[in-house]
Amino acid sequence: MAGKTFGQIVIGRANRACIVQILFTAGQTQGLPLHAIALVFTQYSWGAPVFCGRVPDEMIHEPLDAEVGSPVGRLETDTFCPHCHYNLVSQAVLRDQRLEVLVVRCPECGRFSAAGHGATASRAWLNRLATAFAAAWALFLALLLLLATFFLGMISFGMVMAFARFEATPQMNPAGAPVRYTYHYVPTKPTDYPNAESDLRTQLIVMSSVTFALGFVAGGMVTVLLWHLRGWQRWLAILMPIVGCGVSFMIFTLDPIYESILRWGQPRIAGAFALEMLGVIIGLQLGRPITRGLLRLLVPPKLRQHFVFLWLVDHKRLVIEKIV
Repeated sequence: MAGKTFGQIVIGRANRACIVQILFTAGQTQGLPLHAIALVFTQYSWGAPVFCGRVPDEMIHEPLDAEVGSPVGRLETDTFCPHCHYNLVSQAVLRDQRLEVLVVRCPECGRFSAAGHGATASRAWLNRLATAFAAAWALFLALLLLLATFFLGMISFGMVMAFARFEATPQMNPAGAPVRYTYHYVPTKPTDYPNAESDLRTQLIVMSSVTFALGFVAGGMVTVLLWHLRGWQRWLAILMPIVGCGVSFMIFTLDPIYESILRWGQPRIAGAFALEMLGVIIGLQLGRPITRGLLRLLVPPKLRQHFVFLWLVDHKRLVIEKIV
């Protein structure tokens, strides 16, 4: 039986399937056991010299590149394979004999793609514009998270200052000496003026509701805008009330002007922190379901497909209703 002998050949991932078929058929033809064929393929994969006897002529094929066309040059820019995203720089550019177009073969997956794809000037500017937009979006999200942390800290501080007033106490001086006053904060009492008790109760309900709502919005914002965060990464949102309330607590404790209401005000900051944490946790759980409901209500079915990631991230299916 006519044939040729294998020599030393180093193959890539794209050619291994073809080599397996050749070795298997050749091994069966010459009566080789399966473990011997497996050993031959292992040596091929590592680039070792392999001699497996004679292979029929009809199994020896010319390289695939020669069947497409002759090389006309090489890629000199970073161009990525549209199938496996392998960098095709320095690969040979071939002219297809049938279509007269320039193509390049990916050494990773073995597929052909247009050599000029993504290498035009307009494509380069589009890539730069996309990079600039991505950077602007990341900066916007960072500023938004910083603002949320700032407002969470401010509202916790407001839970103290909204129920305190600035009071001036005259000092006893010798006769004829000018009167001097000492200024300090004191808690507002229900007996300070008529209807003070009702006003304090209403103010407490409003401030508590706003504190909880800010925490809920912060948690929902994280779970919707940072939808790619999964598992424990989503719970990094609790850092916003921790940092905000922590800074407020330090300012309130270290500034001597608040010394007169220190013991009275610290539990109120702690209460605001608990409300914010509760709001963030509930916002993380209900943020995406509420957003999906609003999208169903406000966005037409076709445009709703652009927000499909809000369904897929929770392993749900977006159903587009047909308008009759």
